[in-house]
Amino acid sequence: MAEVVLRGVRLHAVTMREALDVIARAIARGKGGWVITPNLDILRQAERDAWLRDTVNRADLVLADGMPLIWASRLQGTPLPERVAGSTLVVELAKRCAAEGWRLFLLGGAPGAAEAAA
Repeated sequence: MAEVVLRGVRLHAVTMREALDVIARAIARGKGGWVITPNLDILRQAERDAWLRDTVNRADLVLADGMPLIWASRLQGTPLPERVAGSTLVVELAKRCAAEGWRLFLLGGAPGAAEAAA
């Protein structure tokens, strides 16, 4: 999978559809995974914080959640194909889970958030 590095943070150069396919292949192999969707704020924090940068860079899938990251990748000559927002990814992944008969586990949130998500 192609990667782009912005300010020390590794991002996978994939579309939403490709990201869902990567996740689907991991599920088919019975492998867990870790997806991070950094935006400009997280990128800036990771630039200053080695622990955060290393944590983000260890994720199985790192997706650009923010147009400033897309623009920066274009300016540096290594364009990312599109923004893959975490909020959109969750919705699309839930649809894929329903279509494939996969279970989806959501952890955390304020009281009532789980019921609203369901």
